[in-house]
Amino acid sequence: MSVSHEQAEPRVKLTYDDLILFPDDGNRHEIINGRHVMNVSPVPGHHRVSSALQTELHRHPGPAGHEVLGERRLYEQAGVPNYWIVDPDANSVTALRMSDGLYEQASPVNDSIELQVGAGAITVDLTKIW
Repeated sequence: MSVSHEQAEPRVKLTYDDLILFPDDGNRHEIINGRHVMNVSPVPGHHRVSSALQTELHRHPGPAGHEVLGERRLYEQAGVPNYWIVDPDANSVTALRMSDGLYEQASPVNDSIELQVGAGAITVDLTKIW
């Protein structure tokens, strides 16, 4: 299955001047490619899982030029090779891997997950996360 997040260009591109007019409502507001994007502030459980997962990923040395990013947007368009969707309520991770410019989605897992990094692979024990 391929997942694409392309959208048509906005009719009016928003700017920083528009961004500063959004309410301080506890949500995260961003302007990305001229569009308003709002994310609900994560709950404490999200922070706990995100931090634990990043800690586990940082324990594995990766090849030069690879890094763990804690927030993932427009990555398919940017050609980011791996993207994980973490569901802390279901204790699962769904991996998306770039293939021919689009993400291919694997089934959710909750025990361990393998990440292809360069010519090698690392395995993350998800039972340490949940």
